[in-house]
Order: sequence, then structure tokens, then C-alpha cells
Amino acid sequence: MSLQFGPLTVPGTVMRYARPSRDPQYRRTHFFGVEGESQITGAVGGRTLAIPMLVFDYQSRFTTPKKLEDFLLVTVKAQQGKVGTLKITTTSEGTSNFATYPECCLDSFVIRPTPGIIKDVAGLLGGDYLCEVDFMFRQL
Repeated sequence: MSLQFGPLTVPGTVMRYARPSRDPQYRRTHFFGVEGESQITGAVGGRTLAIPMLVFDYQSRFTTPKKLEDFLLVTVKAQQGKVGTLKITTTSEGTSNFATYPECCLDSFVIRPTPGIIKDVAGLLGGDYLCEVDFMFRQL
């Protein structure tokens, strides 16, 4: 279960997210002294994809909070503003599911402040550090 954006693979688990429809394009106008409005409708536009994710790694890359923070604030941040294909892999009952969104731009991401970067003390997710991150993509 991971998120892949161009050359970048973010390890962890993608949580449930909404798949909104593309934004409609329309322009409403009103002319002074004329009753009512007019509307011009165009083709569909882009859409915003908000992807919540629990970021962790079974390969022991995030053995300190600093390593996880550097991965996010250096490696992931380097992809901000770039356009590429977003591929999300999820697994349910042993079956892998893939969602592919072409022509996406990584707008931003936020490390959730609560709980922040924490240690996997139970060892269920590799035993290293993990955090919740919200990724914001715009499909063009």
C-alpha cells in the first residue's frame, strides 16, 4: 500500500479518500439594467484530490524522527509543483487495487500535528517512526 507520484514512492498506508468529480466550468454574467443572468458552460476542468496517508516503512529507513522529517521536507517537497502520474495502491482482503490519476500536480502536504511524528512502539508497522500526512494533488 503506497502512493507513487512520478519517480517518488511514499511508503505506508493510504487511508480512505474521496474521489470527487471534475470541476465544471461555467461563467455567470449579469448586465446592468437587464433582468436575470446568463450562463456560459464549458468543458469539465480539474479536480482536487486530498489523500490522507499513514507514512511508515518496513525497510527501516525511518529509524529516527529526523530521517522521516527529512524524507518529507526534502525528498517529497522536491516534487511540489511538478506534474506527473499519481498511482495509489491499496490492499483489501489480499487483493491489490490500483487507482491511477494522470496529469496531477502535488500542491502541498501537511504533517498532522496530532500526534505528529511518533515511534511505533508496538512494532506492528516496522518498529520505526511514523506520521499521518495529508497530501493535496490537483488533477489538471
